[in-house]
Amino acid sequence: MYEPTVQEIKKHYSAAMDSVKTIFELRKKENITGKDSEVILRNQEHLLIMLNKEYWDNEDLGPFSDAIGSFK
Repeated sequence: MYEPTVQEIKKHYSAAMDSVKTIFELRKKENITGKDSEVILRNQEHLLIMLNKEYWDNEDLGPFSDAIGSFK
């Protein structure tokens, strides 16, 4: 079983928060293009994967769920 270091967990969390930021930035757009939708979907998929990781300790995962649920 993969057990990341504290530093690796911080990098994973930062990358996931980048996905959150991307989703919410695109959500602000008045017109969502097909390419935007693809980017949103890829980032949502990334966040779903990250939510299922077992190595989270006290990180706030709420923004992950918020971003996933923002475009259904």
